This record gives sequence, structure tokens and C-alpha cells, in this order.
Amino acid sequence: MLSQFHSPGKQRLVPQPPSLSTKHCTFCNMVLKEMQRFLPAATVRDTLAQPPWWQYLARVIEDQERLALAAL
Repeated sequence: MLSQFHSPGKQRLVPQPPSLSTKHCTFCNMVLKEMQRFLPAATVRDTLAQPPWWQYLARVIEDQERLALAAL
């Protein structure tokens, strides 16, 4: 239920990480390691291992968060 994450006066449904990049993000490194088990090495190297991919993912999450907040 989305309302459990929404506090009055705060406009965030999910916490904002300080940095979404494999260099600083434990979660990112966990995802990268797990995806290496399933995806070809070239796919991981050219996507998940690149900072722009994580920036794209952060934008998608933020966009979905805005849509969810608008629906509340």
C-alpha cells in the first residue's frame, strides 16, 4: 500500500539514494553481481556497469514515483 510510504509534508515514496552508481551504491553492486549470473558479459559491461544506465533507472523510478503521488 503506497500510503504507508507517504508522510504528510514529504513528497517521497521511496528514499533517495545519495548516488546510484556501482562505485558508491551497495544495492547497485548487488544487482550488478546478480545480473552477471544471467546476462551475457557484454550486456552487463555495456549497460549495468555504466553510470548512465543507473541514471536512467533513477529517472524511471522518480517518474513512477511522481505518477504514484499524483494518484494519491
